Amino acid sequence: MRSKAESTEIGFLTKLLAATLLLAGLVLRLWLIFGVRYTEEDSLITLRYAKHLWRGDGLTYNVGEKVMGFTSPLWTMMTAPIAGVNSYGMARVGLGLLCLAFYVAAVGIILGLAKTSFRLAPAGFLVLTALLALEPRLVTESVGGMEMSLFVLFMASSALAIEKNKFGLAFLVASLSFLTRPEGVLLWVVVFAHIWYIKRKAPLQQAVLFSAPVVLPWLAFASAYFGSPVALSARAKSGWSSGGESVLSTLTRPGDLEVVWRDMTVGRLTGLPAGLRGAAVAAVAATWVLGLWSAFRRERGTALMLQALMGALLLFYYFGRAIYFPWYAVTSLVVLAVAAGCVADDLVDVVREGTGDGDTPVHTKVPSQGRQIGSRIVSVTAVLVALIACIAMWPRLGNAKEFQLYEESVRQPIGEYLRECTDNDSAVMLEPIGYIGYFSDRRILDLGGLVSPELAATRDKLEPGWGAREVHALRPEYLILRAGEVEHNKFYASGLAPMFASEHERQTFLETYREIKVFEWDGKVELPLVLYARNDVRPLC
Repeated sequence: MRSKAESTEIGFLTKLLAATLLLAGLVLRLWLIFGVRYTEEDSLITLRYAKHLWRGDGLTYNVGEKVMGFTSPLWTMMTAPIAGVNSYGMARVGLGLLCLAFYVAAVGIILGLAKTSFRLAPAGFLVLTALLALEPRLVTESVGGMEMSLFVLFMASSALAIEKNKFGLAFLVASLSFLTRPEGVLLWVVVFAHIWYIKRKAPLQQAVLFSAPVVLPWLAFASAYFGSPVALSARAKSGWSSGGESVLSTLTRPGDLEVVWRDMTVGRLTGLPAGLRGAAVAAVAATWVLGLWSAFRRERGTALMLQALMGALLLFYYFGRAIYFPWYAVTSLVVLAVAAGCVADDLVDVVREGTGDGDTPVHTKVPSQGRQIGSRIVSVTAVLVALIACIAMWPRLGNAKEFQLYEESVRQPIGEYLRECTDNDSAVMLEPIGYIGYFSDRRILDLGGLVSPELAATRDKLEPGWGAREVHALRPEYLILRAGEVEHNKFYASGLAPMFASEHERQTFLETYREIKVFEWDGKVELPLVLYARNDVRPLC
């Protein structure tokens, strides 16, 4: 085992292989930006806020309505110049390239820490590089237009600042991460704990001095402008808003913990037998636990801080009862890649040098020729396993392409139709507000409750008839539903609870609204959407 003071030599061949992996990852991301035109649905919610900000309408989704429907104020303000570009195509490319630039910077910092702080040997370094470069969800979500690449950059930068004993800078960066993602508060706490426990410093003064000037002005502004510093979208995404359950009931449902962990790491793995899915979840959990132990026992510097953040994220989303959307996984997958690198490094050391006697550093022993050969085999195997794991999940890149084609064939055309064929003051009620809301430029009544306080998550939202009651109460000129919601009486925004509490409610709806157009795509993604208009409203075309 390498001592704490011992440096790690990364030879020319290792650097060449790492550069090849990184180049392959870069090519895939550029293909997604320019070839696939991959852009996350939710990124266009933020982009609409940014567009309104740039043109002088304030931080609003619907002009004149001060509702905090975003959880990343820094990202929203940062992307305002991009959103102000008249061409959506140019704005989309600019957004993707900005995400890519932040992710490349984050990877550069992490690989630098791998040599100086994590002290990874070639095998662990290549495993880490392969996962950061080629893991499919990292490939797609690092350029999808969301704020996660910026958050990961702040995470890596705070670790670098701690490694350089720049504790004030670490708190400054962690505070900026809080303005990028709500879980930035977890990064701040982990930074504080690492400095206090590992570095044996009392950082309270620096924490306040470097954090307060960043966080307090935003909290004050949000309270005055929106009426609350807590985003409506954050409340809407938490199960506590509508579930009505106790903390004790959450603690007695370990299955929910497994769901959060799966979403943080391997994803849904649809199509695989339950046994294989369970094995994948268990293997990844073992990797994280061993990586956490390795970071602590072998004093791998800020690798311990990152693994602690992983645990904090797991508990945050479990107790918050929030959906862990695919783009959130950028943070957890980067941390897991560090854990995998540490574990691979440990395996090679065990084979090469043995476990030692607990007192004598293992690296002082001279390995036998057999152990040297064995360690090389383990090194190659570890890197191959990482590559095979990435390649096995590459169909997800194809899925991303298919879903992007769906967005451009269904949701974007709906938005364009609404912009061209409806009155400027029309209100549209729907749930998938990203593409449709951005391209329609109409007032949106969001069934998800992200930007519409009148439709925010409440306990009765999951009750039969909630959908019909809200439609009749708000009477939007236009309504967009998923195909079959009216016929089969299942309302997606209510967790598939009945849209109508009675047949009378259904008849009242059909007497008030009429179907005017169905938008569908004949590709692999079968999610047709139906546009309804109020009977007293006539489209312009």
